[in-house]
Amino acid sequence: MKIRSLELIGFKSFYEKTTIQFQDGINAIVGPNGCGKSNILDAIRWVLGEQNPRRLRAEGMEEVVSNGGETSKPLGMGEVSLALTDVSHKGYEEVVIKRRLFRSGESEYYINGTPCRLKDITEMFLDTGAGARAYSTVDQGKVEHLITAKPEEKRTLIEEAAGIVRYRVRRRETERKIESTKENLRRLKDIMDEINRQMGSLSRQARDAEEFKRLSEEARSLESRIIYSKLYKMEEEKNRLIQEKSELEEQVLSLSEQIKNKESIHENIEAKTNFVERKLEELGKEIYDLKSELQAKEALEELVRSEVSGIDEFIKRLEKEIELLLEESERVNIQINLKQKILGEVKADLSNKEHKLKRREEVLSEIKAGFTINQTELEGTRTSLFEMLDRYSSLRGSALGYERELSELQSRRQRTNKEIGEVEVEKKKTISRISELQGYVNANEERRIKVEERKEAIGLSLASLSATQESKRNEIEGLSERFKEAQPRLNVLKQIETSYEWLPEGIRRFLLEKKGNGILGVIADFISVPKGYERALEAAFGEKLKWAIVKESEEALSAVEYLRELSLGRGTFVPINNTRKIEVLDKNGNGIAPLSDIVKVEGIDKDIIDNMLTNVFVVSSLREALNLKDEIEDGASFVTLGGDMLDSTGAISGGLATEGVFERKREIEELTIDTQNLEAEISRISKEIESNQEEVEKLQLTLRDLENELIEIEIRGAEIKTDIANLQDNIAKTNMRYGVVEFDLKEIDSEILDRGGKLQVAQEAIKQVEDQKIFLEEKYAKLKEGAEKLEEEERHIEREITDLKVEIAALIEKEKGIDEDLGELGRRQNEIRERIELEAKEVGKKKQEKLNFIKTEEDAKRDVKSLLSLLGQKDEELLVKRNQKEELLLQIKTAIEDKQRLNEEIKGHEKKISSLDLRLNSLQIEIEHLRETIRETGSSLTSHDDPNEALMSIDPENLKGLVKEGEETRLLKLKERIQKFGPVNLLAPEEYKSLEERFKFLSAQNEDLVNAISSLKKAMNKIDRESEKRFNATFEVLNKKFQEVFSRMFRGGEAKLVLTNNEDLLETGVDVMVRPKGKRFQSVSLLSGGEKALSAIALVLSACFIRPAPFLLFDEIDAPLDDANTSQVTDLLEEATKDSQIIIITHNKKTMKVARTLVGITSDGRSTSKVVSVELRGN
Repeated sequence: MKIRSLELIGFKSFYEKTTIQFQDGINAIVGPNGCGKSNILDAIRWVLGEQNPRRLRAEGMEEVVSNGGETSKPLGMGEVSLALTDVSHKGYEEVVIKRRLFRSGESEYYINGTPCRLKDITEMFLDTGAGARAYSTVDQGKVEHLITAKPEEKRTLIEEAAGIVRYRVRRRETERKIESTKENLRRLKDIMDEINRQMGSLSRQARDAEEFKRLSEEARSLESRIIYSKLYKMEEEKNRLIQEKSELEEQVLSLSEQIKNKESIHENIEAKTNFVERKLEELGKEIYDLKSELQAKEALEELVRSEVSGIDEFIKRLEKEIELLLEESERVNIQINLKQKILGEVKADLSNKEHKLKRREEVLSEIKAGFTINQTELEGTRTSLFEMLDRYSSLRGSALGYERELSELQSRRQRTNKEIGEVEVEKKKTISRISELQGYVNANEERRIKVEERKEAIGLSLASLSATQESKRNEIEGLSERFKEAQPRLNVLKQIETSYEWLPEGIRRFLLEKKGNGILGVIADFISVPKGYERALEAAFGEKLKWAIVKESEEALSAVEYLRELSLGRGTFVPINNTRKIEVLDKNGNGIAPLSDIVKVEGIDKDIIDNMLTNVFVVSSLREALNLKDEIEDGASFVTLGGDMLDSTGAISGGLATEGVFERKREIEELTIDTQNLEAEISRISKEIESNQEEVEKLQLTLRDLENELIEIEIRGAEIKTDIANLQDNIAKTNMRYGVVEFDLKEIDSEILDRGGKLQVAQEAIKQVEDQKIFLEEKYAKLKEGAEKLEEEERHIEREITDLKVEIAALIEKEKGIDEDLGELGRRQNEIRERIELEAKEVGKKKQEKLNFIKTEEDAKRDVKSLLSLLGQKDEELLVKRNQKEELLLQIKTAIEDKQRLNEEIKGHEKKISSLDLRLNSLQIEIEHLRETIRETGSSLTSHDDPNEALMSIDPENLKGLVKEGEETRLLKLKERIQKFGPVNLLAPEEYKSLEERFKFLSAQNEDLVNAISSLKKAMNKIDRESEKRFNATFEVLNKKFQEVFSRMFRGGEAKLVLTNNEDLLETGVDVMVRPKGKRFQSVSLLSGGEKALSAIALVLSACFIRPAPFLLFDEIDAPLDDANTSQVTDLLEEATKDSQIIIITHNKKTMKVARTLVGITSDGRSTSKVVSVELRGN
């Protein structure tokens, strides 16, 4: 496979269509910096499928489309075509790959003009060593990256050389297929689980369906008998309504006949009226036409006057234009005469210049012939001189190399002697340091013991304090629970108290709305009693506790009226301005206290409460009350502390009392005190916890510091022990190093003798070459001086010829311009004459139009006078017709009123008929509904399918007793039982069978997927084995070849490839180890730039030698190399051309020298690249 040509259109700096032809062997791309050389390799990588714009030296892929320059606009598309020969792809001898990118982002790929995928292109180059990111492509400045890259990245070079990239791709595809198959398997398992659940559900649904069918059949039979019974009754009702409707329709017909008579009279009057109206319309139209005609004549009169005035102005304007055109004609004649004179002068000057140009061209031809002869001799001398210089430079380079090597060897000898002394000193220092570190280990152990003792003491203190904290937290948790229980209870009680929820709804709503506006509250709001007397007071007051206190009697009356209007129930209201003291009974010396003495009143006059509690005494029990009642005057009442009461009438009330208003008040007071105490106690304990927590945190901080200190001590101890072990290793290494250095010293002495002999031979050869070089340089200088003189004379004459050509071109253009000016002036003169004639004719025409308009104005005035007279006659006739119309309209009104009266009677009958129709329609709909129900359910009592026929065939007497008592209730119960089933799947048995078959099919699919995964894993294992085998074999071969090529490039030295993981050949990375001649093995990062470049080139070419790539793309890989090393590289490149085509960008003459084809790239100054190709030698 070889690259035959590359075609670029709108790619980066290649704005126009550019085709580059490549030959076998080495193709060198040359040109100045910034001309677009690297864009050629970018184009090849791009067309081979590169997707990362940064690898193409761009921020985004759209940047590869040419942006044009100062004089050219940006293009909308970039395209690259790569023609390849000797391709074994689907039977083609030649393949053309094309990639096209639009600025909008769309990409297109083609193979031999046929659209394809990117994957098709990348697969074509798999395992060929070529491709967008293959080792055969080396970017500018990236040659070192080949050996400084990560081991995993260097592995790819061996994979490509081994031809296992295709296996890698297949392995990834196989992994994706396995993952996809596993995902399908998981989905299949989910589906099978779902089907299992559905099958269990469907088995239950099938049983429900059977029961549902049985009940539905029974309900259908019962429902059909009920429907037929209802249908018979509705048919009887329908016949009765039809008879009633028929009688009403006969009455409507009679009234309609009377209306027709009235309408006949009305129509006669209407006809007369219509005749009069038509006459009125005709008169109105005639008057309108006359007025329109009058307006038109008046408008015409005005228009004529306006047109006459416009014509006068137009005639004046045309006469003025004619005067201006005559003046312009005179100016044009003057310009024509002047141009003709200048034209004669230009023609004479042009003839002189052309004669002079011919003479200078003859002289230039003679100079060029002499310059060609001189140049041929100069080129031969320069070739001989370059060959001599190359030989001299090569010998001089070899001599300098030997001198440098001798100098380096002497320096190495000194360094080696010095190193032996340093090794002995280092060994003594190491032994001393080990002794010192052993002392540090002992001191560190003593410090550790002290810190652990202190840590243990702090730990005990912290445990004690933590136990105290836990006890406090438990205590505060208990108090918080009590507070949480009391607070909601308190809030609920306060809500009941403030919103009067214990009152009836009507009085409660009234108090909440009106409180504050003359309403002070209820009795209970102003009373309090000592603890234990709450139930006694509740019993004494009874319903009075719900009485409302108001300021005045009027407000009490308003409140009663408010309750009545809003239907809020009843209420009792006590005005505080209408209170009188009631006489209290004597205690009769029995020592019992009135309840009023115990009650405390706030906010209102105490007399109000005393009056309510008059003659109410507190006793210990009802029995005591009964004993005292006989001793005290009538009118006394007694209450016990438990809430039992003996009324003044002798009635006794008691039993188990519920919580009352005053007990609730008491509970609110107690809960308020409890919550306040709980809050205070919680606050106190919280502060103690916070104080203790600070102490805990201090101890914990100290404990952490001690733990960190222990860790530091352990780390320090471990570090010291490690240092001791390292120092002991160093002693062993120092002894080994001493032996190695001694051996190096002997080798250095041997190499110094060898380099000294080679240097002497090189210096003698340099002396011989210098004499020949001096002779050729003198000859070349003389020839070059003569060539420069001829070249200067040639340039001088060429400048003269160019100046003459420019002057002649300018005179020709001037002559052409004058001819065009004369033609334009002649045309303008003709236009002026034609326009003067036209405008003179237009003036005559307008004068005639003016006379015609004046005549038209006189005719219009006569017509206006005639029309005004006729219009007066028509107005009088119109007034007479209008009076006739008003008389006829009065007669029509009378006829309409008679007709409306009859219509009202008809409407009354029709309304009844409509009502009957509605009822009939309703019955018919119900009948049709019942018939449709019969048809849908198929529940017929006879053999007839049609419900009407079935109904006619049944005896009416049988229909009356068709439905027995209780059967409608039985039907409702059956429907309820059916309804309880909910949605019933009647197809459940069939669905269950279908699901069962599907489950068997999916089970087979599941087995197939498991087998597929197993097969894919076997295939992947086979790929892995083949990859390992090929990788290992290629690694061995490449390692051997790399050592060979490296030694050749560096004229000695060693290099090798090392696997980072010998156990895993599929994932192992590859490291490069090198030892240039005279040095030890070292990391490639310590090499110079030139050494790194040489090592990388050696690695790439080694891979090419064992598995040749079809083409190699190098961008300035020789930039870091000197001439001697460049020669080494070019020799290897020439060897590589046996199997590979090479395309290399270079500035190096030595590289150009070995190239078969030079591709020159230049820039035309508009940011556009141009190509010049030169084939230097044959096959």
